[in-house]
Amino acid sequence: MIRLLDFLGEKDIKVDLGAATKEQAIAELLAILVERGTLDPAACERVLAAVVDRERAKSTGMEHGVALPHGTVRDLPEIVAAVGTSRAGIDWQTLDGRPVRIVVLVAIPQSHWQVHVKTLAGIARLLSDTEFREALVAARTASEAYAVLKAADEANGHA
Repeated sequence: MIRLLDFLGEKDIKVDLGAATKEQAIAELLAILVERGTLDPAACERVLAAVVDRERAKSTGMEHGVALPHGTVRDLPEIVAAVGTSRAGIDWQTLDGRPVRIVVLVAIPQSHWQVHVKTLAGIARLLSDTEFREALVAARTASEAYAVLKAADEANGHA
């Protein structure tokens, strides 16, 4: 089973996103991935295009203040992800109409398309827990947010 922490490190987390729109949030998270060396700058445009195309086809805004922007990307060597939180909330066409406070951006290589659905389902399952979501949004640093993610991962039987 693929877990979020298999491809997400503390350096890929941003608390208090400055974004007010989903486009700004996606761009902010991609900039973090490039800046911190998780994503090759040459791949950034392809990732952005894949995620924005998917978002245009159907909003990735879920319920309970969660968005899961994602896309499959040609010639991407491995899965990359970033997590961002927003206390103010981000305007995103969610299923329940509420602003988004947690954004999990995931880019998956086209060659790993079979992993796509399982990966997203696992992340969505993790984000369905109210206490987990509240603790993640309350985190004041990337280190605190990572600790919340790690504790949830361990609570689900992954050491």
